[in-house]
Amino acid sequence: MRKRSILRSGPGGSVSRSRVVARAPGPDLLDDPFPASISACLAKTALQPPSGPDWLFEVKWDGYRLFIERHPDGRLVLRTRGGNDWTYRFPGILAAAGNVPADTFIMDGEAVVLNDHGVSDFAALQNAARRRSSGEVLFYGFDLLYRDGMDLRRLPLVERRAALADIIGEDPHLRMSETVEADGAAFLAAACEMKLEGIIAKRARSPYRSGRGGDWRKIKCFQTANFLVIGYKSSRSSLGGLARLYLAARKGDEVRYVGTVGTGFSERSAGAILQRLRPLKQSEAVTQVEGGKATWVRPEVIAEISFLGMTGEGGKLRHASFKRLLEAGPGEADIADLSA
Repeated sequence: MRKRSILRSGPGGSVSRSRVVARAPGPDLLDDPFPASISACLAKTALQPPSGPDWLFEVKWDGYRLFIERHPDGRLVLRTRGGNDWTYRFPGILAAAGNVPADTFIMDGEAVVLNDHGVSDFAALQNAARRRSSGEVLFYGFDLLYRDGMDLRRLPLVERRAALADIIGEDPHLRMSETVEADGAAFLAAACEMKLEGIIAKRARSPYRSGRGGDWRKIKCFQTANFLVIGYKSSRSSLGGLARLYLAARKGDEVRYVGTVGTGFSERSAGAILQRLRPLKQSEAVTQVEGGKATWVRPEVIAEISFLGMTGEGGKLRHASFKRLLEAGPGEADIADLSA
């Protein structure tokens, strides 16, 4: 029962769509051309859930991001975030989309397969996609971007979701991804206890903006995020000569120290890390660092780190483990932001 409860309303929360009333579209929304393409609104990685009445929360689905489109000529198209046509990959979703009561629409959501515990299973989804399986793949819609001559992207999220609830119907292959009003930290804790991947936080009054603008944020249970490497400590007794890396996250335009990582290296990866960092040496750390001497470097190398949340005081990573170095530079990668 608890799993059913969190998916519908969450701990201490209520499903938001039950209290939202869609306003009638104004004249400025009528006769908008059907978009030739849409760039997805993406969730920015956050280390902790935001708080306050401006935020709604959803379960983070482990699936394929999809747009369902019904074009003015009547064509139904399933399109990936990258623009690939997957129309015939999920016939069950396609059939359900054919029953949506709208002449034209663009729906944003996630294709998922649920396991016996109601948790999305990405490996099972991949298998179903390869088999073109119809029965087990579901679509959880979380946004409506266009309907019958109206471009809804400029409307607040709560109004777009009310419009989505209006047309989503009762087909089991096409479902509403519920949002909840709850304490973000409590909702995350409950999601993690249920072995879910994490949660998504969204600003209730935000328009639909393409890219990672910060209106949508993802917080994972056992999180993986990208951090700037700002220093290292070497040791002859450590594997590959590397004892630990000093890490930083962004906070707005600033860089903030978030702790060290000293596990997850192999002898080979430790050597490769040192080879990349040594040419970047500088005399001082780019931000204030607590305790110990280290070799400081320019923050040009990014490490992917897994960790189990952050400490309440000081905001340091808990149980951090090194995953890999990214090839992308600081201007290209989605680096963890403490202000998110």
